[in-house]
Amino acid sequence: MLDIDHFKSVNDRYGHASGDIVIAVVAGLLKEKLRKNDIVARWGGEEFLLLLRDCPLNEAVRLAEEIRQSVAELAITLPKETVHVTVSAGVAEYVPEETAGGFFVRADDALYRAKAAGRNRIEASGMLAV
Repeated sequence: MLDIDHFKSVNDRYGHASGDIVIAVVAGLLKEKLRKNDIVARWGGEEFLLLLRDCPLNEAVRLAEEIRQSVAELAITLPKETVHVTVSAGVAEYVPEETAGGFFVRADDALYRAKAAGRNRIEASGMLAV
């Protein structure tokens, strides 16, 4: 799960139409960075769900970090100004014994840890392969 950091301040300062531009630009970058068999969906507001098929946790964390860095480097052109945004992400690896709901809760919990730790970062749920 991935969230645009402090997105409410973008809408408050530049307006909802500009917020829509930011969402569209970030969504475009996500589509560009993911593999053909992966899925990206807007989960609500400024949050996205990325389903990375056949992707071990350490590789998913690496990809999330690459996305995080790429978003931070973007200069997003709005009607009156250019802005920069960051993202936070929570990464979880699905295990066959768990429910889909449990899987999403773990990813969401990891996202909230990333936000609580200062945003513009990635947190993972589970053990990383060494």
